Amino acid sequence: MDRWQIATLILFVLGLLVISYIGGDLKLVSFSTGIILLGLAYVPNLLVSIGIYIQADSHDKQRYRIQLILAAVFYTIVLIWRLSQ
Repeated sequence: MDRWQIATLILFVLGLLVISYIGGDLKLVSFSTGIILLGLAYVPNLLVSIGIYIQADSHDKQRYRIQLILAAVFYTIVLIWRLSQ
């Protein structure tokens, strides 16, 4: 794993913990807003993954392709969910 991806993954996990705390214990954020914030917290990791995918060899591209597909599915589900409300 690239050091930039590790750093952005740590940022994502910390963002997840903060969103869980302010949404769960403090009840300052609704569930749907928490999901949107969680998606925004993942954007830096997604951008780093795209950059690594562009520079990777064929073996590593398969691993990053799966990760990018899962992220695209997540964002599509969130987008459809938000537009349906």
